[in-house]
Amino acid sequence: MNRPAAYWIATGLFAALVLAKFSPATGFTSLIRFGESWQERRHSAIQGLPLATVPASNGYDGQFYAQIALDPLLRSPELANVLDAPTYRARRILTPATATVFGLGDPWWTLQAYALLNVFCWLGLGWLLHRQLDPEDKFAFARWVGCPSVAG
Repeated sequence: MNRPAAYWIATGLFAALVLAKFSPATGFTSLIRFGESWQERRHSAIQGLPLATVPASNGYDGQFYAQIALDPLLRSPELANVLDAPTYRARRILTPATATVFGLGDPWWTLQAYALLNVFCWLGLGWLLHRQLDPEDKFAFARWVGCPSVAG
C-alpha cells in the first residue's frame, strides 16, 4: 500500500467511527455523554431536546461545558444549578463559546457543534502533523497514526 493511501484510509476510518455515533433522533449528542443522574438539572433550553443519555451514569465533563455553550456570557443564574462546579468550569470558555458561534444561538445546533468541535480539531491536528512529517521517512505514518492514541 502506498503511503498517501494509508493516510486517507486512516482518516476515513476515523470519520466512519465518528459517523457511527450519529443518531437521527439525537444527532451527535452521544459524543457529549449526558448522564442520567443530571437529567433533572439540565439547562431549561435543552430540557425538551432529544439527547443521548447514558443510563445510571453521572455522564462526562462535556455535558457541563455543552450547557455553558448555551450561555457563554455566564449571565444566567440557572448555570449555578446545572453545573457541578460553576467557578471551575466557567474558566474554560473557549470551546463552549466557539460552539455558540457555530450553533448560531440555537440550542440544538450549539450542542451538535460542541459535540463535533473536538473531531474537527483532531482532523486539523492530523493535517498539521502530516505536513510536518518527512514524506521519505518510512515510519512517518506510524508516528502520525499513533499520535491520537498517545495524546488521548
